Amino acid sequence: MESAALDGDPKARGVPIRPSNYNVIIDLPDGRALAYNAYSNALAVLDPEDYDALRSVSNDSSSHDGTGPSLGQLQHGGFLVPSSMDERACLEQEYWERRNDPSRLSLTVAPTMACNFGCDYCFQGHDKPAGRMGPGVRDAIVALVRRSTHRLRSVGICWYGGEPRLALREIEQLSDELLTVCREARVPYDGSIVTSGYLLSGAVARSLVERGVVTAQVSIDGNAAAHDQRRCLLGGGGTFERLLRNMVDVAANSALRVSIRVNVDGRNAGSIVELLECLGREGLGRHGRTSIYFAPVEAITQGCHAVVGHCLTKQDFASLEVELGGIARRLGLAGRPYPGRFRGICGAVRPESLVVLPDGQLHKCWDTVSMPEHSIGNITALEQAMASDRAASWAAWNPFDHPSCRACVLLPTCAGSCAHKFLNPDQVRGEAAELPCPSWKFNLHSRLLGHALAKGLLSEADAQAAQATALPRFASVSAAGVV
Repeated sequence: MESAALDGDPKARGVPIRPSNYNVIIDLPDGRALAYNAYSNALAVLDPEDYDALRSVSNDSSSHDGTGPSLGQLQHGGFLVPSSMDERACLEQEYWERRNDPSRLSLTVAPTMACNFGCDYCFQGHDKPAGRMGPGVRDAIVALVRRSTHRLRSVGICWYGGEPRLALREIEQLSDELLTVCREARVPYDGSIVTSGYLLSGAVARSLVERGVVTAQVSIDGNAAAHDQRRCLLGGGGTFERLLRNMVDVAANSALRVSIRVNVDGRNAGSIVELLECLGREGLGRHGRTSIYFAPVEAITQGCHAVVGHCLTKQDFASLEVELGGIARRLGLAGRPYPGRFRGICGAVRPESLVVLPDGQLHKCWDTVSMPEHSIGNITALEQAMASDRAASWAAWNPFDHPSCRACVLLPTCAGSCAHKFLNPDQVRGEAAELPCPSWKFNLHSRLLGHALAKGLLSEADAQAAQATALPRFASVSAAGVV
């Protein structure tokens, strides 16, 4: 009955109802409201009658049985739910089902931890080992995939480092073996690579695509002056111009999709518009294979504690992200993201996800790869690694156990976001340690208004008027309903 009520089944009406705990309400002119429900992911403009109906239930849920046109539509969108429904319990059940899905194996593979860049905010620090992955570790990875294919719907490999491009031969050899295993088992395979981009030419991109790599992440941190100050070669020297030429080469001469990441702090925030304009002039927004996104620089390990004074506040970054995202969309470099269910379930807490270092050491999280004490074991002894206490701590972590997450209206979207910040708080400095929340929490107002405007649900005047008001009102996670 409860799930039917969320689907708007008329048979489910006639039961006591209340507002969902996961409503977000933004007041609009003329008595209307933009309503978003983080559980159902519904977005709707409520006319005055609908808005009054929602508020009437909020004020007195005991007198409403879910009948009436407005109430029926609000139930259909999940804005009203049966009073007996324990939304948090239902959400937690769905969360664990999604998190523990055994059908996809995701491996982050670092063929080397060496790097040719000397970025001052690198969470791995600058003292990186130079060794490469040997045949024994590669064989163990292939063996893991081979014995898992009978239960898998897909295999995903992310090439990581250091700078994985320094070990291109190892990537090509291991990719060929993994592709053979997956083809024989008829299991879909997809690959990605996180690279500085300095050694990523069009020819290299074509070689990667032939081996199942479909996307690359490349960091460019602002205009030439800002980028070269922080993302220089290990021995000194700028990298911006070569990166720009490489991005143009890759776009023109390969099918590789490139996601440009801009790491933002107080030092380069003012230079990013110039970067966007530069990428636009180079035509990178025309073909649909180059996109851009923005990420805050955070002091999340001892290796990058020195940059904590340059980090933006959560709110400052969130506001800048909205502004830059609008420019990127106009240049064809970004879409309009929309909140989705459990966006924050990262690989670190999934049982079928591992990070494999060149010597076979296993980690659950990218952020800990420079800390041997955080290894859960070795891939050559996988069973013991997965039974280790450290692996158990990642498996046991649950955002529903944390009061700040349990009481948050965005829990269906965020899902706790970064488990590392909860499990290893001694490694994190600054506001990221005190408030481990994603930027969505701080710019949801603007994102929802922009999405509604793009979908034709609102006029420009509506959006501007609502943008000038206070932040949206979140539903209280209590029986009181919307507050």
